[in-house]
Amino acid sequence: MLGAIIKRQMTTMTTKKKSTKIPPKTEAEVMFKSNLQCCVCQKKGDHIHHLDSVRTNNDFDNLALLCFKHHNFATIKGSLSKKLSRQAIIKFREHHYQVIENERQKTLGALNNPIIELNEEALLTASKNAIIIIEIEKIKEEYFSANWDKREKIIGQLNKFSNHSNFRIAFEVFEFLSEAAGQTRGGMTYNMATSIFGTALDFSPSLHDEEKREQAIQIAKQCIHIGDNIAYDAFIHLRNLAVAMWGLTIIKFIYRKAKENNIQELKDEINRTYKELEATLRRPERTDLENAQEMLKVFKDDLDEWSLSFPPLPNRLMKIIDTDNKK
Repeated sequence: MLGAIIKRQMTTMTTKKKSTKIPPKTEAEVMFKSNLQCCVCQKKGDHIHHLDSVRTNNDFDNLALLCFKHHNFATIKGSLSKKLSRQAIIKFREHHYQVIENERQKTLGALNNPIIELNEEALLTASKNAIIIIEIEKIKEEYFSANWDKREKIIGQLNKFSNHSNFRIAFEVFEFLSEAAGQTRGGMTYNMATSIFGTALDFSPSLHDEEKREQAIQIAKQCIHIGDNIAYDAFIHLRNLAVAMWGLTIIKFIYRKAKENNIQELKDEINRTYKELEATLRRPERTDLENAQEMLKVFKDDLDEWSLSFPPLPNRLMKIIDTDNKK
C-alpha cells in the first residue's frame, strides 16, 4: 500500500515537472514553415496551437500557428458551429505550408544561376557556394541549440562569408535570419536584434545592377519581412520597444535603397507593411499598445530621412526604451 502511494506521488511529481514549453528548434520550424502567418487566414500568427490540446505534446505535427481569432475558435467550448476542428486546422495548415514552400522554391529558382559553361570559374563558384551553405547549416544548428546569451556570438559567425556572398548565399542567410526573427517573441535581446540588423546590412545585395535587379528585389522583400516580424513580435508579444526599433530600422534600410534606386515596388511593399502593423496594433482586447502605436508613427514619418539613426523620440518613450534595453 505504502509503495503504491509513493509511486503515485512520484508519477505526479514527474508529470508536474514535465515542461510544456515548445523547444526553440521546433518553435522556429513552425514559425518558418508558416512564414509567421496564421495557417487559416494568413494574418500574423499569435499562438502556436496544440492540435490535441495536450500542451506537453510538442511534436511538430501536433502544432499549428494561428492568429488570436482562430486560436479562440480552435479552443472555444460550446457551439460546434463556432469551433475550428483539429481536422480543419490540419487541412488549412498543410495547404498553407505548401503555398509558402512553393513561393520559396520560386524565389530560389529565380536566384539560381545555371552553369552554362563548365569552366573553372563557374565550378569554383558552385563549389564555394556549396561549402558555405553547409557551414551556414552548421551555424544554424548551433544557434537554435543555444540560449539567447550565446546566440549573438554564434550568428556573428556569418560575417566571415560576407565577402564571398552572392544571391544564392544571401538567400540562405536571409532564410536563417527569417527563422531567427520568428523567435523574437521567445525572448530576443536588444543585442541579438542589433546583430540581425547588422547581418541584414552585410548580406543585402545591391539594387544598382539592372540586369540582376529582380533577384535583388526578392532578397529585399525577404529583408522587409524579417524587420516586420521582429517589430510585430516585439510590440505584441515581447512588449519591448527597444527590440522593435531594430526591426523598423531594417525596414527603413530597404526603403532607403528603394528610394535611391527609384524602385516603387519595394516602397509599396513597405507602405503595405506599415499599414498592417498599424492595423494590428489597434486591438480592442489590448490596452497596453499606445506606446507602440506612437513609436510606429514616429518611425513611419521618418522613412524619407536619409540617416539610419533612430529618429528623435519623446522623452517618455526614451525612458521606456532605456528600460527595455536592459531586459
